[in-house]
Amino acid sequence: MSSDFQSNLGDVTSYICFLHLLIHHVDDVKHLKEKFILENSLRSEEDVAQLFKERGIQFVPNNDIYRIVKTKIEDHCTTKWKT
Repeated sequence: MSSDFQSNLGDVTSYICFLHLLIHHVDDVKHLKEKFILENSLRSEEDVAQLFKERGIQFVPNNDIYRIVKTKIEDHCTTKWKT
């Protein structure tokens, strides 16, 4: 395998793991679809949510790729006041 393929595969794997962190309910899938972050080719949003619940934990991410985004999300979620 080429090094470019290995690198891209790591990016895709990390993105799947990142989505696994974001998707907990069907409403999460709907919100990500509304923002054009996620596209659904499965039968339903429930199927997508279930897919990420089951499969997302089977991958090992490169934690550095989305570190800044994760930190911003965690900061936002832990802030007592929100604008």
